[in-house]
Amino acid sequence: MEKGCIFLVWDEEGKACCTIYSFRPKACREWIPSLSKPKCLEGLIKLKSEGQLMLLGKLFDSKEDQETFCSSLKNALSMGGF
Repeated sequence: MEKGCIFLVWDEEGKACCTIYSFRPKACREWIPSLSKPKCLEGLIKLKSEGQLMLLGKLFDSKEDQETFCSSLKNALSMGGF
């Protein structure tokens, strides 16, 4: 869908929150953000084009998710993805 998932809402800090997280479907549980996924890149580009600063702590709450993202970024850079 053009507007994204219908279960996402925006909190007062501008972060997307899933309204069905505790009972989300399998497809959502298995979704892993990655710079190789066009939807992830489109979202980051949109944030950048709106002049928002993308701090790692704002994108991912857990240290593990932050490290996975950094690993994905390193892989994309090594493969000439940018």
